[in-house]
Amino acid sequence: MAEKVPAVQGSILPDVIDGRHTYAWERVLIYLAQTGGDGDGSIVSKGEVAGALGLSPNTTDYAMTLLRRRGLVSASQRHAPDGGQLANVYRLTEEGVLEAARLMLRAFTPRASAAASA
Repeated sequence: MAEKVPAVQGSILPDVIDGRHTYAWERVLIYLAQTGGDGDGSIVSKGEVAGALGLSPNTTDYAMTLLRRRGLVSASQRHAPDGGQLANVYRLTEEGVLEAARLMLRAFTPRASAAASA
């Protein structure tokens, strides 16, 4: 299995939340938050996100669409002087920032049942 290396130094991308594997949209949301999407915006292409997370381009596209439809992420197009399209700027909405924080908290907080059995 290929190692998935995020493009952000020191980032943490959970593989498991609440005892289940993370959904692609959850990983993309957390990745965007860690690459600046919760501030001025994350300037990344879907291909870069897919490569960093080890997802297929179609899965990444679906996850981005889902995040925008749920109101967790906004996307702004960028264009080169010659009119060519550049990588979008992705920004987390206020709800997106909160959801990313909730996901990270759930991913790294021991579950009550696991803590009780220890």
